[in-house]
Amino acid sequence: MNEHQISAYIDDQLDLTEKIAFVETVHADGGFKDEAVSLLRQELILRQAPAASAPQWRATIRPQWDGRRFWGWLRAVSWFGGGLVTAMLMASLFFKAGPLPQRHDYFRFVLYQPDARSAAIVGSFNHWKAVSMNHAGKAGYWEVTLDLPPGEYRYGFLLDGSRHIADPTREAREPDDFGGDNSILRIPSPAQV
Repeated sequence: MNEHQISAYIDDQLDLTEKIAFVETVHADGGFKDEAVSLLRQELILRQAPAASAPQWRATIRPQWDGRRFWGWLRAVSWFGGGLVTAMLMASLFFKAGPLPQRHDYFRFVLYQPDARSAAIVGSFNHWKAVSMNHAGKAGYWEVTLDLPPGEYRYGFLLDGSRHIADPTREAREPDDFGGDNSILRIPSPAQV
């Protein structure tokens, strides 16, 4: 038993089993009994102190209700509110908000083709126009970073200006109309993430 249990006893937060254990401890341990009684006396002083130190209230006569004052206040509030609503409507006409800008994600496409003299990426994200890829080091890697909005795209790589291949790092593919495959890239919108 400790001060926490004494406080719980004072605030009547103990169940009956806990109260029995508390009383038995008070009966068996004289030091604990003295501590509990001391804290109970402090609680008594604390509960009586606000009543003794509270200011004395004097009875006052309530003034009669003045309807003119109330209606004047209500009129002022309604003028202010009406003016605020009018200002907000006018501001909305002048500052029309357009659609929120669409989130874009940057995607880095990397391709390992050490024998290629040139590499480009083509896809539905740019109407199948070739975007040149840059050498990444000297080991035969090609790279390009594109800024793409959420959506689903078909794409592939164009090697040496004529040979089309799918992205070997992507499993999602579909046949194209020329006997090859296109890779599929899905960029979820913020609501789908």
